[in-house]
Amino acid sequence: MTELIICAVCNKPLYADHGNIKYHPECAILQHNKDSIIRYAIQSSFNDEWWLSIKVVKDALRMYGAGVEIDPVELLNNGLNYELPFTSFTHKEIIINSLGKIGFSINKNKTIQLWIL
Repeated sequence: MTELIICAVCNKPLYADHGNIKYHPECAILQHNKDSIIRYAIQSSFNDEWWLSIKVVKDALRMYGAGVEIDPVELLNNGLNYELPFTSFTHKEIIINSLGKIGFSINKNKTIQLWIL
């Protein structure tokens, strides 16, 4: 039994002869390519040290809040790379490494302080 459905890509009618069809054959190729690009971008972002460092600091900010001193081992284990050339500036004699709107500083007692800039 054929069923009339709407293609999820082009929104045009499509006759499906079984329940697994969602797209026209040419639309299926376009959708597959789009899905592959998204999957590749997500996987690439996990391998990017900048993206991972920003994610680690953001997650720590959500968990602990700004101004809290935390053990650097936790951030290192989660993937923060201290050796990246961050933009740095000085605020009240504290060097803050900027990651856009967030940042971190390494205190004299070797703890990390998180900042919202």
